[in-house]
Amino acid sequence: MNHTILCINSGSSSIKFALYHFQETEELIAEGAVERIGLSGG
Repeated sequence: MNHTILCINSGSSSIKFALYHFQETEELIAEGAVERIGLSGG
């Protein structure tokens, strides 16, 4: 089994993501966040 999964979590003023690769084990490839969307200092 060989899968890549993109997880996205969106809130009212933020977006968080994580990219995982599954083969024999789970591997986190990338993760990040954008916060304070639409607010000053965002």
